[in-house]
Amino acid sequence: MMRTRLISLHVLVVVVLSVALVIPAHASDYVHVEGFGERGLEINCVTAGGPSEAADLPVAILLHGFGGSSFSFRGILEPMADALGTCAIAFDRPAFGFTSRPVPPSCGYWHEARDGRNPYTLAAAVEITFRVADALAPGKPLVLIGHSAGAEVAVAAALARPDRVAGLVLIAPAVALETTSQSNSSLVKGVSRMPCAGAIGAWVLRLIAPRLSTALSSMWHDKSKLTQDIVDGYMAPLKPPVGNWARALWEFTVARSYEKDAPTMASLQQIAAPCLVIAGAQDSVVPIAHSRIVAQSIPGAVIATIDESGHLPHEEQEADTLEAIRVFLSRVGLSRRHGIGRFACDTQQQQPSTCNCRYTVLSCT
Repeated sequence: MMRTRLISLHVLVVVVLSVALVIPAHASDYVHVEGFGERGLEINCVTAGGPSEAADLPVAILLHGFGGSSFSFRGILEPMADALGTCAIAFDRPAFGFTSRPVPPSCGYWHEARDGRNPYTLAAAVEITFRVADALAPGKPLVLIGHSAGAEVAVAAALARPDRVAGLVLIAPAVALETTSQSNSSLVKGVSRMPCAGAIGAWVLRLIAPRLSTALSSMWHDKSKLTQDIVDGYMAPLKPPVGNWARALWEFTVARSYEKDAPTMASLQQIAAPCLVIAGAQDSVVPIAHSRIVAQSIPGAVIATIDESGHLPHEEQEADTLEAIRVFLSRVGLSRRHGIGRFACDTQQQQPSTCNCRYTVLSCT
């Protein structure tokens, strides 16, 4: 009897530690979204804070990038909820994290008449974002915080539903990267036309999965901050009992290669919501020059660079990234806390300026 109790206690400790690694100090649950695949989707959501009775207080929705998950926002989720005075929600986009991954039964391509609606398109990502918001914060205005490819979803959502999106924060925005996208799309399209391309693509992705830690390292400016715990957190969704991750990632890649309605630099001019663009000063994935162009294309956008940071400033320089977001939210009237932080934006100033902190305001309009 004692041995059984010890074994049970050991199992419980392992489970608790595993959960703590992936979603520390936050509540996790699943939201069912109908209309995708054959049985719908189970979206893994992580939340912080709680609902507010004030109808005008926005809720933050955090959208991770390619290869990421809600784990990427573990350090800023709760501070965002605190800054807004309501709740903050991060969820695993289809093909990533612990969200369910429907895949075609055959080794070929996704066929909607047979397999149901494809959940891996950009249009699906936008709809799922609003469906999650409707389930957890019905009717609330939204502040969309998107990192890398998640920034593209945020932009597409703001263009689709300007009535619902109260603010945008685009971190290292992989938006309108036409040259890179066209090159990669041609390669993926060629492979996708091969017999059993789905099985082949999944096999290739499983082969390169062990190199994830190397890919992560390239995204960090200070490699010493990339701990084994962080690598393990990113790798967790690629291990049992999670299934179909490789095939789902391939379906996502194929769907995006055929995308025709992705935001362009021209369409960014139609964004009405207040916008903050955040760039890592040493980002080698989305160069700071591209982030500047994105900001210049969005009316009234503000851009801030985070010093000593690569492609993941919200992880590598968490405090400075949070400060920039908090003060932006306060400046545009979306935060319950006004006048906080050391950052100030002079709306009359058009030239780059440096404030008394570790990031730089590049433009204020």
